[in-house]
Amino acid sequence: MKISLNGEDYTAKEPVSVEGLLKELGVHPQRVAVEVNFRIIRKADYSRAMIKDGDSVEVVSFVGGGI
Repeated sequence: MKISLNGEDYTAKEPVSVEGLLKELGVHPQRVAVEVNFRIIRKADYSRAMIKDGDSVEVVSFVGGGI
């Protein structure tokens, strides 16, 4: 299944939930925000929100820091 992941072509296992994609990528779900086709997915819905062929997925990591 081909999707756009952060603006790049990506082949994901099929079928896959947001939670499954994050596991596939080795990303901790509590440290990111996920948008599928310009809709922000609530963390509570990661296991139910399914990604389909051709979807556009953005995974944004939170980075802390400071002085």
